Amino acid sequence: SARRHGVPVENALKRVEARFRTTHIGGGWPYMNAPPLVPTPSMTCVGLLGLAVASGMNGERRMKGVAIDPDGKLKVRGSDKSRVAGTNPLADPLVQNGLKFLERTLAAYRGGPPQNNGPMGAGAGFAGPMGGGGFGVGRPGGNADIRDDLYFMWCLERVCMVFDIGQTLGKIDWHQWGSSYLMGTQQGNGSWMSHGQHVGGPVADTAFGLMFMCRSNIIRDLNKVLKATADLDKLPKASEDKPGDKPKEVAGNNPMPTVPTAAPSKAVTMAKALVQAKGAERTKLIKEYTEEKGVDYSQALLQAIPQLTGEDQKATRYALAERMGRMTADTLRKYMSDDNPELRSAACWGAANSDESKSLIADLIKALEDDEDIVWAKARLSLKHISGKNFGPKDGDSPAKRKEAAALWLAWWKTQPAK
Repeated sequence: SARRHGVPVENALKRVEARFRTTHIGGGWPYMNAPPLVPTPSMTCVGLLGLAVASGMNGERRMKGVAIDPDGKLKVRGSDKSRVAGTNPLADPLVQNGLKFLERTLAAYRGGPPQNNGPMGAGAGFAGPMGGGGFGVGRPGGNADIRDDLYFMWCLERVCMVFDIGQTLGKIDWHQWGSSYLMGTQQGNGSWMSHGQHVGGPVADTAFGLMFMCRSNIIRDLNKVLKATADLDKLPKASEDKPGDKPKEVAGNNPMPTVPTAAPSKAVTMAKALVQAKGAERTKLIKEYTEEKGVDYSQALLQAIPQLTGEDQKATRYALAERMGRMTADTLRKYMSDDNPELRSAACWGAANSDESKSLIADLIKALEDDEDIVWAKARLSLKHISGKNFGPKDGDSPAKRKEAAALWLAWWKTQPAK
């Protein structure tokens, strides 16, 4: 958060990394760097997140030495190969040890609380650094199920989302492991309680439970940098720019649009021509890119959108949506869940003109809860066009209001005849 606001915290983050690289023990991390040094599951998650922040900072530094060539491939810029030296964050031995510690934690509690037999081995349990057992400092419960420790559950969810663990940790579906338990322990008033009592207060405990259930990726920028850092290890050993080249800097884990293409170089050239064109020439190109067949035209429009402004950007977005309207419902569904918000928006907008538009209504209703305004606004527009109804949301509505609007649309949709 500090770095987003321009605060120079690199030295502080280096100390964070040093702290966690020098206090690792038994596969995990203890709460304090003082005896007894007993690693706990929640502090192991914290240690992993500390290393993730360090990897993100180092990854950004590495990416400054990388470019995208005309064929859409990552390559080293200039002759300084040291700028991209490094390894995949998940290949870090400390990260691997920490993840294995968490794997043992999940396995130990797969069928309920163990008999004082936690990830440290038989009889070790999870004695808190301050004594008294439990899961970390001040956590009551002895051998209670660790899934009652909602702070740990949130920490686990953070680690799995930031490192992009996927569905399983070890051989266990980590989200199913946790969510199935939380579904059965939610209180009648909607809250959750750590170990049968509100350790952090009902609001904090319930917030932790909700964030786990929703798999909330609240630091997407770090997640994207870590993915991109992993991709850098696939770079060729030697590749240099030609004189005069000004390739686009890597901005995240998905630098090239995700519309499939057999000839990226053609799309790159077309996008460049559109951006550089002026007045009537740009209008002519937008019309051509809208009407001509071939995936390169879609990709060129997608690449050009973020490089344009004002009415030209609007016209290019509309052109891409028109092309989307000619695609199948299955293809549109795929693009509605893409990482690129411009592509999600175009798919939602194009759904209004699809021959299978009614089969996409449920998908458009789901898109009303998208984080990006350009996505949910286009989903609303298409729903109004297809149905002739208007259940919202309004411009500027909060996420809660948009969720209410989505519920109204869904209630209406359920009353409709066979779809």
